[in-house]
Amino acid sequence: MRKLSKNSVDNLKALMSLHQAHCQRPTAGTREALASHMITTETKTCRIGSNHWREVFVRSRGIESGNFGSNSSWVTRGGPSGACGVLLVNRFELDTSESASKFKFWNYVARKVVTNPAGELLLGVKCSSLDESTHRYVWQSQEVGLDCRTIRLSPF
Repeated sequence: MRKLSKNSVDNLKALMSLHQAHCQRPTAGTREALASHMITTETKTCRIGSNHWREVFVRSRGIESGNFGSNSSWVTRGGPSGACGVLLVNRFELDTSESASKFKFWNYVARKVVTNPAGELLLGVKCSSLDESTHRYVWQSQEVGLDCRTIRLSPF
């Protein structure tokens, strides 16, 4: 208990109090109060995780790289992998905006392509349900609005 934050201790005390109230007098009201507390705790918890992976990048050149002769990006090199045949089409591209005009800054653009959408992963996850959208990670600081009471750090 000593390692818990004040917020976590207060939350745990409230949860125990609501459990006790429901056990002593199990009514719809005490059940709803307990459920409401548990749902609010869960939905007001923001999770931060990180992933580690290894990629090999090569300087893009020519039309086949999609840059039509520009050398302003680095692209991943590799083939499809896994049951879904996931192909990473990630790249670093040079930021040519005015805010980056004095130095060379690079943005990371990540995307995966599922080459076997009919496949299936563990636990019945369909390959066709995997995220194939493009995600941009830029070097400038960014503000993200969150409505968290608790932040949970996680290795995943």
